[in-house]
Amino acid sequence: MSNQTLTVNHLQTLANAVLLAQKRGAFSLEEAGILAEPVRLVRSVISQVTEQANNKETKDKNTSTALSPVPEDPEETNASEVKNV
Repeated sequence: MSNQTLTVNHLQTLANAVLLAQKRGAFSLEEAGILAEPVRLVRSVISQVTEQANNKETKDKNTSTALSPVPEDPEETNASEVKNV
């Protein structure tokens, strides 16, 4: 048996196919009722994964564009300069 990976896109395609088939009358009322819960769960998982990916992308962008910390003591910036009094 080959090693296969199930992706979010695969799940999205299956959920969309089930919903399209239902719209076209492919399922009886009883069959549609049985399929409703699994479709709802798959769509929930897809939504969570998408949200996590978006959050990670936003976090990565924020981390890569973050400014370096500013020293609180202005003398730290010019530590090599001699202070005249």
